[in-house]
Amino acid sequence: MKKKKNAKVPTIPDEARLVEPGEVIALPASLENYAQFSASGAAMTPEEAEKLPTVAVVETASDKTVHTEPEKKKEKTKKLQKWKEISFGRKLIMFLGILITGYAFMPVLFGLITVGMIPIALIGMFFFVTALFWNVITAPKHWFWNALIGIAGVIISVGVILMAYLSGIMLAASLKTLPPTDTRVTVVVLGCKVVGDRPTNMLRDRLDVAAEYLLANPEAYCIVTGGKGDDEIYSEAQVMRDYLVAKGVSEMRIITEERSTSTLENLSFSAELIEKYNCHEKVLIVSDRFHQYRAHEAARLAGIERSYSLCSETRWYMAGHYWFREMAGIVRIYFLGYD
Repeated sequence: MKKKKNAKVPTIPDEARLVEPGEVIALPASLENYAQFSASGAAMTPEEAEKLPTVAVVETASDKTVHTEPEKKKEKTKKLQKWKEISFGRKLIMFLGILITGYAFMPVLFGLITVGMIPIALIGMFFFVTALFWNVITAPKHWFWNALIGIAGVIISVGVILMAYLSGIMLAASLKTLPPTDTRVTVVVLGCKVVGDRPTNMLRDRLDVAAEYLLANPEAYCIVTGGKGDDEIYSEAQVMRDYLVAKGVSEMRIITEERSTSTLENLSFSAELIEKYNCHEKVLIVSDRFHQYRAHEAARLAGIERSYSLCSETRWYMAGHYWFREMAGIVRIYFLGYD
Protein backbone atom coordinates (compact mmCIF):
# COMPACT_ATOMS: atom_id res chain seq x y z
CA MET A 1 0.00 0.00 0.00
CA LYS A 2 1.43 3.31 -1.14
CA LYS A 3 1.95 6.00 1.42
CA LYS A 4 0.40 9.36 0.75
CA LYS A 5 2.88 12.12 0.29
CA ASN A 6 2.62 14.85 2.83
CA ALA A 7 1.09 18.02 1.31
CA LYS A 8 3.44 20.93 1.23
CA VAL A 9 2.48 23.41 3.92
CA PRO A 10 2.62 26.99 2.66
CA THR A 11 4.90 29.38 4.40
CA ILE A 12 2.98 31.92 6.47
CA PRO A 13 4.59 35.35 6.45
CA ASP A 14 5.38 37.04 9.72
CA GLU A 15 2.91 39.82 8.84
CA ALA A 16 0.01 37.32 8.61
CA ARG A 17 -3.02 38.07 10.79
CA LEU A 18 -6.66 37.08 11.13
CA VAL A 19 -9.13 38.84 8.87
CA GLU A 20 -11.83 40.73 10.72
CA PRO A 21 -15.47 40.29 9.63
CA GLY A 22 -16.43 42.82 6.94
CA GLU A 23 -12.80 43.85 6.39
CA VAL A 24 -11.75 44.66 2.82
CA ILE A 25 -8.55 42.86 1.79
CA ALA A 26 -6.66 42.42 -1.48
CA LEU A 27 -6.67 38.92 -3.00
CA PRO A 28 -6.03 37.50 -6.45
CA ALA A 29 -9.09 36.94 -8.62
CA SER A 30 -8.88 33.16 -8.14
CA LEU A 31 -8.64 31.81 -4.59
CA GLU A 32 -7.23 28.59 -6.05
CA ASN A 33 -4.44 30.56 -7.64
CA TYR A 34 -3.94 32.30 -4.34
CA ALA A 35 -3.45 28.96 -2.61
CA GLN A 36 -0.90 27.98 -5.23
CA PHE A 37 0.71 31.38 -4.89
CA SER A 38 0.94 31.07 -1.12
CA ALA A 39 2.24 27.49 -1.36
CA SER A 40 5.07 28.64 -3.58
CA GLY A 41 6.33 30.80 -0.76
CA ALA A 42 6.95 33.65 -3.21
CA ALA A 43 7.10 37.16 -1.93
CA MET A 44 4.63 39.80 -3.19
CA THR A 45 5.86 43.29 -3.94
CA PRO A 46 3.72 46.37 -3.13
CA GLU A 47 3.35 47.04 -6.88
CA GLU A 48 1.92 43.55 -7.41
CA ALA A 49 -0.44 43.98 -4.48
CA GLU A 50 -1.86 47.19 -5.97
CA LYS A 51 -2.79 45.35 -9.18
CA LEU A 52 -4.86 42.76 -7.31
CA PRO A 53 -8.68 43.14 -7.35
CA THR A 54 -10.38 44.14 -4.14
CA VAL A 55 -12.54 41.63 -2.30
CA ALA A 56 -14.62 41.89 0.84
CA VAL A 57 -14.63 39.14 3.48
CA VAL A 58 -18.00 38.93 5.22
CA GLU A 59 -18.62 36.58 8.14
CA THR A 60 -22.01 34.87 8.23
CA ALA A 61 -23.53 32.49 10.76
CA SER A 62 -22.10 29.47 8.97
CA ASP A 63 -18.89 30.54 7.35
CA LYS A 64 -16.87 33.34 5.89
CA THR A 65 -17.82 34.30 2.35
CA VAL A 66 -15.60 36.28 0.01
CA HIS A 67 -17.40 38.88 -2.12
CA THR A 68 -15.68 40.86 -4.83
CA GLU A 69 -16.22 44.58 -4.33
CA PRO A 70 -16.06 46.78 -7.47
CA GLU A 71 -13.72 49.72 -7.46
CA LYS A 72 -15.53 52.78 -6.20
CA LYS A 73 -15.76 55.75 -8.55
CA LYS A 74 -15.01 59.17 -7.23
CA GLU A 75 -18.27 60.89 -6.48
CA LYS A 76 -18.69 64.56 -7.24
CA THR A 77 -18.74 66.58 -4.09
CA LYS A 78 -21.98 68.33 -3.17
CA LYS A 79 -20.19 71.04 -1.27
CA LEU A 80 -19.17 74.44 -2.59
CA GLN A 81 -15.57 74.21 -3.75
CA LYS A 82 -12.80 76.51 -2.66
CA TRP A 83 -11.48 79.03 -5.18
CA LYS A 84 -8.28 77.04 -5.84
CA GLU A 85 -10.35 73.91 -6.56
CA ILE A 86 -12.42 75.59 -9.29
CA SER A 87 -11.20 74.93 -12.83
CA PHE A 88 -9.88 77.71 -15.06
CA GLY A 89 -12.82 77.34 -17.45
CA ARG A 90 -15.35 77.88 -14.68
CA LYS A 91 -13.42 80.89 -13.40
CA LEU A 92 -13.50 82.33 -16.91
CA ILE A 93 -17.29 81.89 -17.10
CA MET A 94 -17.67 83.50 -13.67
CA PHE A 95 -15.61 86.48 -14.83
CA LEU A 96 -17.77 86.73 -17.96
CA GLY A 97 -20.87 86.74 -15.76
CA ILE A 98 -19.46 89.61 -13.71
CA LEU A 99 -18.74 91.61 -16.88
CA ILE A 100 -22.24 91.05 -18.25
CA THR A 101 -23.85 92.02 -14.94
CA GLY A 102 -21.71 95.14 -14.78
CA TYR A 103 -22.70 96.06 -18.34
CA ALA A 104 -26.36 95.65 -17.38
CA PHE A 105 -26.10 98.56 -14.97
CA MET A 106 -23.92 100.71 -17.23
CA PRO A 107 -26.79 103.08 -18.22
CA VAL A 108 -27.10 104.18 -14.59
CA LEU A 109 -23.74 105.94 -14.96
CA PHE A 110 -25.31 108.08 -17.69
CA GLY A 111 -28.48 108.79 -15.75
CA LEU A 112 -30.58 106.27 -17.68
CA ILE A 113 -32.73 103.41 -16.42
CA THR A 114 -34.53 100.95 -18.69
CA VAL A 115 -36.25 97.59 -18.34
CA GLY A 116 -33.65 96.21 -20.73
CA MET A 117 -31.25 96.15 -17.79
CA ILE A 118 -33.15 93.27 -16.17
CA PRO A 119 -32.60 90.47 -18.74
CA ILE A 120 -28.94 91.36 -19.18
CA ALA A 121 -28.38 91.30 -15.42
CA LEU A 122 -30.17 87.94 -15.16
CA ILE A 123 -27.99 86.47 -17.91
CA GLY A 124 -24.84 87.67 -16.17
CA MET A 125 -25.91 86.27 -12.81
CA PHE A 126 -26.90 82.98 -14.47
CA PHE A 127 -23.39 82.54 -15.86
CA PHE A 128 -21.76 83.42 -12.53
CA VAL A 129 -23.97 81.26 -10.29
CA THR A 130 -23.94 78.27 -12.64
CA ALA A 131 -20.15 78.28 -12.88
CA LEU A 132 -19.74 78.77 -9.12
CA PHE A 133 -22.11 75.93 -8.13
CA TRP A 134 -21.43 73.64 -11.09
CA ASN A 135 -20.15 70.76 -8.95
CA VAL A 136 -23.24 71.01 -6.73
CA ILE A 137 -25.63 71.19 -9.70
CA THR A 138 -24.12 68.17 -11.45
CA ALA A 139 -23.69 66.00 -8.34
CA PRO A 140 -26.00 62.93 -8.09
CA LYS A 141 -29.33 63.92 -6.53
CA HIS A 142 -32.91 62.82 -6.07
CA TRP A 143 -34.83 62.29 -9.31
CA PHE A 144 -37.12 65.24 -8.55
CA TRP A 145 -34.18 67.65 -8.42
CA ASN A 146 -32.80 66.21 -11.65
CA ALA A 147 -36.22 66.68 -13.25
CA LEU A 148 -36.26 70.34 -12.19
CA ILE A 149 -32.83 70.85 -13.72
CA GLY A 150 -34.05 69.23 -16.93
CA ILE A 151 -37.13 71.47 -17.07
CA ALA A 152 -34.98 74.55 -16.44
CA GLY A 153 -32.69 73.46 -19.25
CA VAL A 154 -35.63 73.15 -21.65
CA ILE A 155 -36.95 76.60 -20.68
CA ILE A 156 -33.54 78.18 -21.16
CA SER A 157 -33.12 76.46 -24.53
CA VAL A 158 -36.52 77.71 -25.72
CA GLY A 159 -35.63 81.22 -24.52
CA VAL A 160 -32.33 81.19 -26.41
CA ILE A 161 -34.05 79.99 -29.60
CA LEU A 162 -36.73 82.68 -29.25
CA MET A 163 -34.15 85.43 -28.73
CA ALA A 164 -32.16 84.19 -31.73
CA TYR A 165 -35.29 84.29 -33.89
CA LEU A 166 -36.29 87.77 -32.74
CA SER A 167 -32.75 89.06 -33.23
CA GLY A 168 -32.78 87.59 -36.73
CA ILE A 169 -35.96 89.35 -37.85
CA MET A 170 -34.85 92.61 -36.22
CA LEU A 171 -31.51 92.48 -38.01
CA ALA A 172 -33.15 91.56 -41.32
CA ALA A 173 -35.46 94.59 -41.09
CA SER A 174 -32.52 96.88 -40.41
CA LEU A 175 -30.80 95.61 -43.57
CA LYS A 176 -33.77 96.49 -45.77
CA THR A 177 -31.91 99.35 -47.38
CA LEU A 178 -32.93 101.58 -50.28
CA PRO A 179 -31.20 101.02 -53.66
CA PRO A 180 -28.55 103.75 -54.16
CA THR A 181 -30.07 104.89 -57.45
CA ASP A 182 -33.56 105.35 -56.00
CA THR A 183 -33.49 108.81 -54.41
CA ARG A 184 -37.09 109.94 -54.89
CA VAL A 185 -38.25 109.04 -51.39
CA THR A 186 -39.84 110.56 -48.32
CA VAL A 187 -37.56 110.41 -45.31
CA VAL A 188 -39.51 109.79 -42.09
CA VAL A 189 -37.48 110.46 -38.95
CA LEU A 190 -39.00 108.79 -35.89
CA GLY A 191 -38.83 110.89 -32.77
CA CYS A 192 -37.87 110.05 -29.21
CA LYS A 193 -37.41 111.96 -25.98
CA VAL A 194 -36.14 115.55 -26.02
CA VAL A 195 -34.80 117.65 -23.15
CA GLY A 196 -35.99 121.23 -23.40
CA ASP A 197 -35.19 122.38 -26.92
CA ARG A 198 -32.40 119.84 -27.39
CA PRO A 199 -32.56 116.29 -28.72
CA THR A 200 -31.21 113.46 -26.59
CA ASN A 201 -28.17 111.53 -27.81
CA MET A 202 -30.31 108.87 -29.46
CA LEU A 203 -32.45 111.40 -31.33
CA ARG A 204 -29.38 113.43 -32.29
CA ASP A 205 -27.81 110.34 -33.84
CA ARG A 206 -30.96 109.76 -35.91
CA LEU A 207 -31.05 113.38 -37.04
CA ASP A 208 -27.37 113.36 -38.03
CA VAL A 209 -27.97 110.33 -40.26
CA ALA A 210 -31.08 111.96 -41.77
CA ALA A 211 -29.31 115.27 -42.38
CA GLU A 212 -26.44 113.54 -44.16
CA TYR A 213 -28.85 111.73 -46.46
CA LEU A 214 -31.03 114.79 -47.15
CA LEU A 215 -28.04 116.97 -48.02
CA ALA A 216 -26.77 114.30 -50.41
CA ASN A 217 -30.21 113.75 -52.00
CA PRO A 218 -31.94 117.11 -52.60
CA GLU A 219 -34.98 115.46 -54.26
CA ALA A 220 -36.04 113.76 -51.03
CA TYR A 221 -38.70 115.19 -48.73
CA CYS A 222 -38.58 114.80 -44.95
CA ILE A 223 -41.22 114.26 -42.28
CA VAL A 224 -40.17 114.61 -38.65
CA THR A 225 -42.69 112.88 -36.43
CA GLY A 226 -43.16 113.05 -32.67
CA GLY A 227 -45.58 114.69 -30.25
CA LYS A 228 -44.99 116.37 -26.90
CA GLY A 229 -44.69 114.30 -23.77
CA ASP A 230 -46.00 115.37 -20.36
CA ASP A 231 -42.48 116.25 -19.22
CA GLU A 232 -41.47 118.00 -22.46
CA ILE A 233 -41.66 121.73 -23.21
CA TYR A 234 -41.49 121.43 -26.99
CA SER A 235 -42.74 118.71 -29.29
CA GLU A 236 -40.20 116.24 -30.57
CA ALA A 237 -41.01 117.21 -34.17
CA GLN A 238 -40.32 120.88 -33.50
CA VAL A 239 -36.95 120.16 -31.90
CA MET A 240 -36.08 117.81 -34.76
CA ARG A 241 -36.98 120.37 -37.43
CA ASP A 242 -34.84 123.06 -35.78
CA TYR A 243 -31.89 120.67 -35.53
CA LEU A 244 -32.08 119.71 -39.23
CA VAL A 245 -32.35 123.34 -40.28
CA ALA A 246 -29.26 124.12 -38.20
CA LYS A 247 -27.51 121.29 -40.06
CA GLY A 248 -28.24 122.97 -43.40
CA VAL A 249 -31.42 121.23 -44.53
CA SER A 250 -33.93 123.63 -46.11
CA GLU A 251 -36.99 124.22 -43.96
CA MET A 252 -39.11 124.02 -47.12
CA ARG A 253 -38.29 120.31 -47.40
CA ILE A 254 -39.36 119.46 -43.84
CA ILE A 255 -42.90 118.58 -42.74
CA THR A 256 -43.64 118.35 -39.02
CA GLU A 257 -46.04 115.86 -37.44
CA GLU A 258 -46.66 116.75 -33.78
CA ARG A 259 -49.60 114.55 -32.70
CA SER A 260 -48.12 111.07 -32.45
CA THR A 261 -47.30 109.32 -29.19
CA SER A 262 -46.30 105.86 -30.49
CA THR A 263 -44.51 104.20 -33.40
CA LEU A 264 -47.80 103.20 -34.99
CA GLU A 265 -49.07 106.79 -34.81
CA ASN A 266 -45.72 108.03 -36.14
CA LEU A 267 -46.21 106.08 -39.36
CA SER A 268 -50.00 106.43 -39.58
CA PHE A 269 -49.95 110.22 -39.32
CA SER A 270 -46.93 110.37 -41.64
CA ALA A 271 -48.85 108.35 -44.24
CA GLU A 272 -51.65 110.92 -44.08
CA LEU A 273 -49.16 113.75 -44.65
CA ILE A 274 -47.55 111.91 -47.56
CA GLU A 275 -50.93 111.72 -49.26
CA LYS A 276 -51.88 115.29 -48.32
CA TYR A 277 -48.71 116.89 -49.68
CA ASN A 278 -48.31 114.44 -52.56
CA CYS A 279 -44.88 113.30 -51.34
CA HIS A 280 -42.98 110.33 -52.72
CA GLU A 281 -44.69 107.07 -51.82
CA LYS A 282 -41.46 105.25 -51.04
CA VAL A 283 -40.61 105.81 -47.38
CA LEU A 284 -37.14 105.73 -45.87
CA ILE A 285 -37.53 105.19 -42.12
CA VAL A 286 -34.78 106.74 -40.00
CA SER A 287 -34.42 105.12 -36.59
CA ASP A 288 -32.10 102.93 -34.54
CA ARG A 289 -31.28 99.49 -35.88
CA PHE A 290 -33.15 97.72 -33.08
CA HIS A 291 -36.32 99.72 -33.85
CA GLN A 292 -36.64 99.06 -37.58
CA TYR A 293 -38.65 95.83 -37.47
CA ARG A 294 -41.44 97.33 -35.38
CA ALA A 295 -41.34 100.51 -37.48
CA HIS A 296 -41.80 98.54 -40.72
CA GLU A 297 -44.70 96.61 -39.18
CA ALA A 298 -46.30 99.93 -38.22
CA ALA A 299 -45.73 101.24 -41.76
CA ARG A 300 -47.44 98.16 -43.20
CA LEU A 301 -50.45 98.66 -40.92
CA ALA A 302 -50.52 102.34 -41.91
CA GLY A 303 -50.85 101.40 -45.58
CA ILE A 304 -47.29 102.22 -46.63
CA GLU A 305 -46.43 99.58 -49.19
CA ARG A 306 -42.74 100.27 -49.75
CA SER A 307 -40.60 101.12 -46.74
CA TYR A 308 -36.83 100.98 -46.31
CA SER A 309 -34.35 101.40 -43.47
CA LEU A 310 -31.80 104.10 -42.74
CA CYS A 311 -30.23 103.16 -39.41
CA SER A 312 -28.48 105.16 -36.76
CA GLU A 313 -26.24 103.14 -34.48
CA THR A 314 -27.20 103.00 -30.80
CA ARG A 315 -24.49 103.97 -28.33
CA TRP A 316 -22.63 100.89 -27.04
CA TYR A 317 -23.62 101.36 -23.41
CA MET A 318 -27.32 101.24 -24.35
CA ALA A 319 -27.40 98.98 -27.42
CA GLY A 320 -27.96 95.70 -25.60
CA HIS A 321 -30.56 97.16 -23.26
CA TYR A 322 -32.73 98.61 -26.04
CA TRP A 323 -32.30 95.45 -28.10
CA PHE A 324 -33.73 93.30 -25.28
CA ARG A 325 -36.47 95.80 -24.56
CA GLU A 326 -37.45 95.76 -28.22
CA MET A 327 -37.68 91.96 -28.16
CA ALA A 328 -40.22 92.24 -25.37
CA GLY A 329 -42.11 94.83 -27.41
CA ILE A 330 -42.26 92.53 -30.44
CA VAL A 331 -43.55 89.62 -28.33
CA ARG A 332 -46.20 91.92 -26.91
CA ILE A 333 -47.29 92.90 -30.43
CA TYR A 334 -47.58 89.24 -31.42
CA PHE A 335 -49.97 88.53 -28.56
CA LEU A 336 -51.77 91.84 -28.06
CA GLY A 337 -51.21 93.70 -31.32
CA TYR A 338 -50.50 97.42 -31.63
CA ASP A 339 -52.41 99.75 -29.34
